[in-house]
Amino acid sequence: MLRVLTLSTLFPDSTRPVFGGFVERQTRGLVAREAVEVEVVAPIGVPPWPLRLHPHYRRLAGVPARERWKGLSVHRPRFAVLPRIGDRHAPALMARRLTPLLRELRGRFSFDVIDAEFFWPDGAAAMRISRALGVPFSVKARGSDIHYWGARRGCCEQMVEAARAAGVAT
Repeated sequence: MLRVLTLSTLFPDSTRPVFGGFVERQTRGLVAREAVEVEVVAPIGVPPWPLRLHPHYRRLAGVPARERWKGLSVHRPRFAVLPRIGDRHAPALMARRLTPLLRELRGRFSFDVIDAEFFWPDGAAAMRISRALGVPFSVKARGSDIHYWGARRGCCEQMVEAARAAGVAT
């Protein structure tokens, strides 16, 4: 049995039902394979008060921290973000928030690999989590994570480091 932890900051929820639909379809395809189990961690970045009152972030407050989404077990922990000024810190902030949760989750769902769906910030965060938990990770390049974030100071270097550290980078 292969147990996969899918890590994706783009995954549908009740406020954004088609957000990251391609990741959902890929994950559902993986679950359909024989001898594969998957759980999804779809972290939601939320800025500090008063920025979290902005309508973009306020609507995410109602998204449950854990749910079944079309048959998939999905965890939606919140992590701190600093819009515009703190982009390069997003992976470290995400990893700091997720590592204790994933350590606890491994007690129930002993995943074999972390499958990061994007290089930014997922892949750079997965690299940190992988090191903390001793679990290999894979990472995917999807487009804007490379073209947009790769041009941002402090982000490109972390993505290159994640590519070198990953068991598989596609």
